[in-house]
Amino acid sequence: MARRPRIVFRVASGPRRGYGHVVRALRLAEALDARVWISVDGPTPAWKRTRVIASTASGVRTLDTVRPDLLVVDTPVASDGLRWVAAARRRGIATASVHDRGIAPLPSDLAIDGSLAATRAIRGARRSLIGPEFMVVDPAVRARRRSATPSRVVIALGGGSRVDLARRIAEQLLRTRPGVEVAIAAGFSAPAQHSSRITWIGPRPSLAPVLSTAEVAVVAGGITLYEAAALGVPTVAVAIVPAQRPTVRAFARAGATLGAFSSPTPGDIASKASRLLGDQQMARALAASGRRLVDGGGTRRVANLLSALARESA
Repeated sequence: MARRPRIVFRVASGPRRGYGHVVRALRLAEALDARVWISVDGPTPAWKRTRVIASTASGVRTLDTVRPDLLVVDTPVASDGLRWVAAARRRGIATASVHDRGIAPLPSDLAIDGSLAATRAIRGARRSLIGPEFMVVDPAVRARRRSATPSRVVIALGGGSRVDLARRIAEQLLRTRPGVEVAIAAGFSAPAQHSSRITWIGPRPSLAPVLSTAEVAVVAGGITLYEAAALGVPTVAVAIVPAQRPTVRAFARAGATLGAFSSPTPGDIASKASRLLGDQQMARALAASGRRLVDGGGTRRVANLLSALARESA
């Protein structure tokens, strides 16, 4: 019986960097037929998934203790990524890197960028694969059927300071459409007291079950936008930070979202959501374009590529 490959992920995490890199590693870990370790540069989410064998913060020494067949780096911090790739090279370990819009390019053996806004191969990588077919989304979005609740709006902009923006959008929307049901996915920032008019959703490993019930979703320009697209949920995409503008613009140009790009107010965003609720033809067109762009199979594709690279190196 062949030995299962050993794979180490190096990922970034934290309030400023978000938890998307950790979530992406966890999803790939579940899809891989391999033994997986994750080294996290920063705090980790409170919830964990069972397929991760170990989580370690012992630095590049992890490569000596685990002796993996493959190192996968997923971080926007170029200096940290370069240090890990160099350490792996010295030890004869194959390397792969996962990127968003080409940020923090690395000289890896295989670079993967699933962003719709990615326009070129990763500088320095021996091989690059780009495009939304390689976006690592929750595999559940491919199998889940959308079961929208009429007039239900899900707002998922992330935690921290974004929660207050989500609340103000909800309040503006409820003023103009008092019959709307609003749910806010606020992660670890969800308040203990729930409003009778707003449902607050706490931390969970997947938003797919929540998104699938939305008639319209208001999302940031990150992974949730791709998952909503794969589910066929019409969206208003908000560029929360400047780095998200290229992705939101790319989705809008493709006719797959109503975009809110430059310093939109809560009223502007709520108005776009209200417009989608009242225009079923536009909503259906956005949903269809989203599903054409993101088929939800990226996690399996990327896992297969990583498994093949690990086995070649074993």
